[in-house]
Amino acid sequence: MEKPSQVRSSVHTAVTDPPLPTEEIRECAVDGVTRADAIPEEVRVRPASDDDTVDIVRLLDAALLTNDPHTLEKRIDSHDVFVAVRAADAADFVNRQIPATQASESDRSGGAKLGVVVLVRGDEALHIDSITTRRSSRGRGIATGLICRSATRARTLGYEWLTATFRPPLREFYETRRFTISQRDGRLHGHRHVGE
Repeated sequence: MEKPSQVRSSVHTAVTDPPLPTEEIRECAVDGVTRADAIPEEVRVRPASDDDTVDIVRLLDAALLTNDPHTLEKRIDSHDVFVAVRAADAADFVNRQIPATQASESDRSGGAKLGVVVLVRGDEALHIDSITTRRSSRGRGIATGLICRSATRARTLGYEWLTATFRPPLREFYETRRFTISQRDGRLHGHRHVGE
């Protein structure tokens, strides 16, 4: 693995982070080919906010993935957590003029979450710590959208690599999203070059 030109610390603050890209991610490389239809039109992937925390914890718990709530909050504050939502919910959330005191939890958090990815900054790569989608939303390209947003985030932060550690049943998923796979200590490790 090549090393990025800058050494990274695993502790960053949102103040020093480059701005998040504002453009919509509508395409992604799948099966080695960039396809504009890889992410469903009805889905938006956006940075998580503090109001999303409860929904994120529920998604992670349902997938039997663990994340310390305090650490999760820090990652949300650092813009290293992304959620997939229905486009209609995202638009309603932006256009809603409901006073915060009258808004329900779902109103404040922009509707139901279809998926989440939690990222961890390392010295040489941005690592996918957790990624999951609702069972009812699987097979629709939502996880692909979360991977694409993760790759964009890695590039924005100056990383050349996006990495993941996962179980053997997920091998094909990561391979079709351009990850190179290796096996160590009974686990599969994937890395994908995202540098330009």
